[in-house]
Amino acid sequence: MALLRQPWNKDNGYYLRKKDDPAYFPGRCAEVVLRGEVIGKIGVIHPTVLTSFDLTNPCSAVEINIEPFV
Repeated sequence: MALLRQPWNKDNGYYLRKKDDPAYFPGRCAEVVLRGEVIGKIGVIHPTVLTSFDLTNPCSAVEINIEPFV
């Protein structure tokens, strides 16, 4: 977001907002909000999801829609 020159604030930039999502560990997920619009999620992947994909190490993920920037 720094490379895209987006400030960290709720008024005219981006911020993170807590979100419950079963794909992520409880209490470890947030929405990425840009100027009031949700553009993605960030968090720690739930152990059940890790097992489903045969992943043996804990991991995190970030997903962002880049359409608002192009």
